[in-house]
Amino acid sequence: MPKITIITRTKNRPRLLKRSISSVISQEYQNWQHIIVNDGGDVADVDHAVHSENEHYLGRVRVMHLPSSVGMEAATNTALRDACTEYVTILDDDDTWTPDFLSTMIVALEHENDSNVRGIVCHTEVIEEELIDGGIHQLKSWILNEALIGIDITTLASSNLYTNNAFLFYRDALDTVGYFNETLPVLGDWDFNIRFALKFDISVIRKPLARWHWRSTANHDNRNSIYCSDDRHFKWRLKLRNDVVRGAYLSDNTNLAAILALSGKGDELHQMTTRALSDRIDELNRNMSEITRILQSVTSDLKTSIRDYSVLHQLWRQLSRRIKFVRRIRSDS
Repeated sequence: MPKITIITRTKNRPRLLKRSISSVISQEYQNWQHIIVNDGGDVADVDHAVHSENEHYLGRVRVMHLPSSVGMEAATNTALRDACTEYVTILDDDDTWTPDFLSTMIVALEHENDSNVRGIVCHTEVIEEELIDGGIHQLKSWILNEALIGIDITTLASSNLYTNNAFLFYRDALDTVGYFNETLPVLGDWDFNIRFALKFDISVIRKPLARWHWRSTANHDNRNSIYCSDDRHFKWRLKLRNDVVRGAYLSDNTNLAAILALSGKGDELHQMTTRALSDRIDELNRNMSEITRILQSVTSDLKTSIRDYSVLHQLWRQLSRRIKFVRRIRSDS
């Protein structure tokens, strides 16, 4: 019986899916099953990517082909309902892990003394990349949440603190938290994370074991949702917050409404402070530029004055010598 279910949602991204599959197979911890949900995409591409790794899968993979796209959250729930393992984690088709992700996360969660801790997250490395000539070229990388040392609900309610592939949790927590919200076209992971944190504590491993891959210049199928041309993330973030405050979102809406309202004010305060600080910095920069200009002008004038003084001094010395010469001639005569 496998210990953990890895859920991968995919749709028409075979090149990226193969990399994600390789990341799963390369894990040091091997007691897993991999459920790949094809959300209405090309069947042959997914089957080919999976079958090419059959010798490494050793029967630990199951592919669920959905006849039409149901969206990321519904696709996730389809796999979750089929998962009967102790732990669950999500690895999307365009993301990866370090080889020690599962081993580190599971051991840490199993050794957690607090019974209310039912999930664990790690730091995430963001990798900006582009697809070129059938390959994947890395441009740059950085750590997304290097300062994260704990999960605070009020902060989490203000903005998501970790990526979905950085989260591993007990499967039975779903009995309390519920499944992913299928009405959300985006931000479903943030919504789930808030509801999870309302019920349980989440520990943090301060290592970048998860990798979140960004592609801003790829075509529509291969691009991240954060690079969509519309403003869906902004709109649905507002809708989530407003629905909770109106009492139409969760059974815990009163508590969460207060949390989101406070965190919203925190956002406003942060933005106001940032703008004020930015304005102050701009003012200081302008003042420094003016001071620099004045100093340069004074320096230039001083250099000119020094040159003029030197010339006058030389002229005076020459004139003095001539005066002395004339006086000497007169005296001799």
